[in-house]
Amino acid sequence: MKRTTVLPALAALLFGLTLPACYGMGRRSSVHGFESGPSPKPTVETFASMAHILASQGKDGEVEVVLLELIKRHPEYMPAYNELCEVYMRNDRIDRALKILDRGLEQDPDDAVLCNNLGMCLLLRADYGAAADAFQRAVEARPADARFTGNLASAQGMAGNFDDSLASYLEIVPPSDAHHNVAVLAQAFGDEGRATAEFATAERLAQAAQLDRRTRR
Repeated sequence: MKRTTVLPALAALLFGLTLPACYGMGRRSSVHGFESGPSPKPTVETFASMAHILASQGKDGEVEVVLLELIKRHPEYMPAYNELCEVYMRNDRIDRALKILDRGLEQDPDDAVLCNNLGMCLLLRADYGAAADAFQRAVEARPADARFTGNLASAQGMAGNFDDSLASYLEIVPPSDAHHNVAVLAQAFGDEGRATAEFATAERLAQAAQLDRRTRR
């Protein structure tokens, strides 16, 4: 039977969100001094610094206010979308996270980090096929980043596309590890036959690699 949640054993196969900081959500409130009195026009750096300071103080509702204002005034500043995405995701506001990522991708459809984070949101929605598509976009935008390829491989496996998953894993890890990862995904998917075969292949390849290392000494 196909699983519809990301199991703990599968979490280790994912590289997670690509974000610069970890925030939570607190009570939404006004930002002191945000609109008070005449002052120089706030720059991107001013907004970003304010968001980071408020986050360090645990005022995460205010972080949301600042980041939304930053995006409103400087929609080209991509890190704001990612930071706000994390604020929403850490509080199970996946719909809001998806919307803010969509807004960011309207500005830059090829932003690899945004595509990766979109994939992570879709994984939490158990929409594995769409998640794989998002991770594929991240890989195409930044093919040298193994994190994105690993996430793609995981999503492909969760969707039951084990051959594609194996091919993706083989790009970033040794063959024995690639087959082992696919075995874990197949087991979670409910395909015990494929899981058994992949575990056996992984063990055989691991033993062969170990023997080869010994003969090279």
